[in-house]
Amino acid sequence: MEEIVLLGVSASPRKEANSLFLLDRAIAGAKDVCGDALRVERFSFYQKRMSPCIQCYRCDKTKGECVVQDDFRALRDAWLSADIVLYSVPVWHLSFPSQLKAFFDRLGQSLSKRYVRERRGEQALHLKVVGSIAQGMDIFSGQERALLDLMDHAVLQNCLPISGETYIGVGGWTQRSRGPSRIEELAVAGEEIAEFSVAAAGSLGRRCAQLARILRAGFLAEEEWMRADPAYRPVLERLARESGGTDGCA
Repeated sequence: MEEIVLLGVSASPRKEANSLFLLDRAIAGAKDVCGDALRVERFSFYQKRMSPCIQCYRCDKTKGECVVQDDFRALRDAWLSADIVLYSVPVWHLSFPSQLKAFFDRLGQSLSKRYVRERRGEQALHLKVVGSIAQGMDIFSGQERALLDLMDHAVLQNCLPISGETYIGVGGWTQRSRGPSRIEELAVAGEEIAEFSVAAAGSLGRRCAQLARILRAGFLAEEEWMRADPAYRPVLERLARESGGTDGCA
């Protein structure tokens, strides 16, 4: 089986977090599908610095390299290399945390300069499989809104959002507790909604891994004609990195 690279992103700024727990359950689901062929990279926003985009447009002159020096580049590089990206986020003001939004702003701005469009209106195709998890203190505290925002970003980057076996992603809640291990505690205690969130996270990981394998097979089968279309450059670069070769695409 071809290697599949999964990037798991915990957007919580806390060291111990419910977001990490649900992310681990999703990664376990992906491992059920790919086994040893799954390479997992993790990025936690704990003790990371992610400055906002300041619209300086200096990435116009640096071929998409952001000039702000912080933890952006490490996450950007991991994002570019991944076949699957799993986001697990706490809900802040009905969406995901501002630190992740800062990364998204800078990612979109810099990638638009890294992959110069050959034809007006055409964007680079990243075609990653993206799964999203959101957890909050209440059962109705913005999880679906946060998941929709994450889905919007995936579509904007020409990726493929997937829901697993739930509607638009996985939602969890802590029953108004701020405890960093609350969802795990509730699931162990047999609380029905927490158990469902854990099961849904596993399903999300499995579905992401299955689709990534299907896409990988298609990429390899159709690689020759893809090389003639500059829009597929991100995909070809990803395949080349994993094979240790060069992308051969200008």
